[in-house]
Amino acid sequence: MPHFLWLRAATNLSKIWSPSGLATWEDAEQNRWLPVPTTIAKGGITALKVVDNGGKPSLQAGWTSSSDLGVPSSPIAVNGVVFALNSGSATLPAALYALDGSTGMEVWNSGKTIESFVKAAGLWSISGQVYYVATHDATIYGYGTSLTARRWAAR
Repeated sequence: MPHFLWLRAATNLSKIWSPSGLATWEDAEQNRWLPVPTTIAKGGITALKVVDNGGKPSLQAGWTSSSDLGVPSSPIAVNGVVFALNSGSATLPAALYALDGSTGMEVWNSGKTIESFVKAAGLWSISGQVYYVATHDATIYGYGTSLTARRWAAR
């Protein structure tokens, strides 16, 4: 069975989440994780651990981030860091968050460096080094692996 189908069946996420992509990562103990958006409380990311349940894959709840992500976009995972985007609104700019893949704790956020909201959310990376956010005003933002500041923005 394709992974996405058993993910939907095992967690019944179809009622709260319409993914634009699916990310996974493997931790140091070789556990496979799936980060998914959640709208519980102020919104965030929940990491689900893939476990063997009598020869069938099953999902076990891991951590849930405490960051206020509203209704976050589908996250990406790069080098053990989970990136999620609060897409903002017409009156509130978007914000990019980096979460520790093993704990869900916020390691960094973009603060007010993104100047617009994101209508069609999407995050991506190239070679595991730069993370991009494309906003409603047609600006693309890039962030490097040091996660200290916005590297560049282009229209």
